[in-house]
Amino acid sequence: MANKATFKVLFVPILTEGHVNPCIGIATQLIADGHRAVFTADDGWRPKLAAYGIETVELDKSDGADVRAIDAVNSALYMLSLGKIGGASAIEKVRLEANTAEVFTKYAQYLDTQLARLLPAIRPDVIVVNQYVSVPAVELSGIPCVWCWSAGPLVMLDDERAPPGESGLSATGDPKLWHEFRQLVRDVKREKWRAFNDWVVGRGCEPLPEHWFHNPSHYLHIYGYPLELDYQDIRPLGRNYVRFDSFKRTEWHMTFAVPPELAAMPGALIYFSLGSLCPVDVQNMRRLVA
Repeated sequence: MANKATFKVLFVPILTEGHVNPCIGIATQLIADGHRAVFTADDGWRPKLAAYGIETVELDKSDGADVRAIDAVNSALYMLSLGKIGGASAIEKVRLEANTAEVFTKYAQYLDTQLARLLPAIRPDVIVVNQYVSVPAVELSGIPCVWCWSAGPLVMLDDERAPPGESGLSATGDPKLWHEFRQLVRDVKREKWRAFNDWVVGRGCEPLPEHWFHNPSHYLHIYGYPLELDYQDIRPLGRNYVRFDSFKRTEWHMTFAVPPELAAMPGALIYFSLGSLCPVDVQNMRRLVA
């Protein structure tokens, strides 16, 4: 019987919990199946990843880029200070999108330089990215690439048959409001998109679709989201989108027990979470569980 093929899979996530953790869930299953998982990482993430048997390749910080690992608490507090999380209206938050786009495009340019240097030495069979924008070195490498999404499906794919991501607009609401919100986002990001598209083309890649910071048709996309809450009834996805219920990690080295003060209370105990960032808005959490 022929030996089973083994693959080296390189993961390139944004170095925060919400992006790294789903990749860990995928990587641990690959390792269990006999494959190798390698992450681009830094000193902060290396010991955490090693606990799962994951190899790491260090990103170079000599050019001054800030690639330090940022824990979930500090990430959340930073987003709260910007106003991205909190009581501001969706329209008010849209005006921050230009700053957000600049952060992610600058980081992609840094990663592009790093990966152009690292990929010939790593020689992965597959690359898994968990980013928001294109990284030309990945596309130009010719190595098969999978895009893993931590963001919700409306952020993953901006489809005009569904409400725009981060708008708070109802899936059964007025499509005119969808259009107005979507157009505002595009107007705010327009100059950042043009500059990024010029850079991508200058690197030798195809032009990006208008308003998009990556070319979705070039990749297999995987995402974790409950089917009941997905929008596939109003905007079916193409064959290059694959949904999972979740990207679950197996935490052999962690234990959990219900705090005694909760365990002693009468009634059912319901676990409620808004992910790794949004619970920092304590006022909103209290409102939701009241």
